Amino acid sequence: LLSVDTEGADLQVLQGAQNTLTRTMLVCVEYHGDEEKRQLKEFMKERSFLPVFSNGLNSVFQNAALQPPRSG
Repeated sequence: LLSVDTEGADLQVLQGAQNTLTRTMLVCVEYHGDEEKRQLKEFMKERSFLPVFSNGLNSVFQNAALQPPRSG
């Protein structure tokens, strides 16, 4: 899980973490407004991340390219 809360610089942080994103199952980001939310969603979609949760302040994305670990 990668959690990013950088008071408006979340997209820039994610742009600089592209190697880390390839190995990350879940990403939680904070957004401030609809435009920032749209930009984050587009950026994550381009990297095979699907939105799985949003509460009006945070969004969580799952890496569709990675398989979750098996339990048991």
